[in-house]
Amino acid sequence: ITQNRLAHYIHSAPSMINTYIKQLEKEGFLIKNKKTKRNVEYVITKKGIDRKNYLLVTYMNELIELYNLTKTNIELFVKNLIKKNYRNCVFYGAGETAKVIIKAIKEMEKSEFKLLFLVDDNEKKQNKKFMGYNVFSNLAIGKNNNIDVVIITSCVYEKEIKDSLKKINYPKEKIVSFFKG
Repeated sequence: ITQNRLAHYIHSAPSMINTYIKQLEKEGFLIKNKKTKRNVEYVITKKGIDRKNYLLVTYMNELIELYNLTKTNIELFVKNLIKKNYRNCVFYGAGETAKVIIKAIKEMEKSEFKLLFLVDDNEKKQNKKFMGYNVFSNLAIGKNNNIDVVIITSCVYEKEIKDSLKKINYPKEKIVSFFKG
């Protein structure tokens, strides 16, 4: 692999790759074997493998801590919805955020919160299942009188979603953004 391609993979400047490699050699994580003038092979040492494993375990632990914190925040968000008497909910946005929220909700103890369905403007997602829930166009919101609140689960398309809900005359006071609580 070339230093340019390696730089591309790690989103770094090609000039920095040589600096990183020299540092890894200096610390004993890599050994350089020159094949030719332009071709060099780097071998990861036992110390390098141990360091990689340590970093991997540390990273996984941080991800678990981050997930637990996220789960706690989602539980608080749901409890606040219930306090406001919002029990029958619809998520607007069938993406990664909705996926994380649904996973956390499924792990919660029984609550009065009920996700009815999801809405997404992407036609490829409509009329399909997402994490076990139906996904519809925003027209489904107007056809269902059982909805207490629409929760916007997209931070990227929040403005467009609010505009879309405004076009179907959905009450502003029954719209909550997950990112603004």
